[in-house]
Amino acid sequence: MAREDELTNLKVRLELTDASEDALLLVLLNDSEQAVLRRLFPFGSPDYEALDDYTDKVVEIAIYKYNRRGGEGEISRAEYGISVSYESGDVPFSYLKSIKPYAGVPHERC
Repeated sequence: MAREDELTNLKVRLELTDASEDALLLVLLNDSEQAVLRRLFPFGSPDYEALDDYTDKVVEIAIYKYNRRGGEGEISRAEYGISVSYESGDVPFSYLKSIKPYAGVPHERC
């Protein structure tokens, strides 16, 4: 999926109708792609074509990051009957666990 399609998908899911937050959304999409690539290729050079299989996951992580703005370090909070808590780390493992890392044979250094 092209970046424009990801941006459109993200805006629809966040119910945003104008371009006022496009710059932020593009940064969040880029950060989300990097998180997916780090999970896919923990020991090697990333293959950006592999992201094509994870565009929905990239958008899902971007939505998580968008909704978490302003409360990045929050662990727990309760106000007026509403309780909020976040998993530790940048992207919770629950978002990444369905991504299977690629494994390879290490190259010998000469």
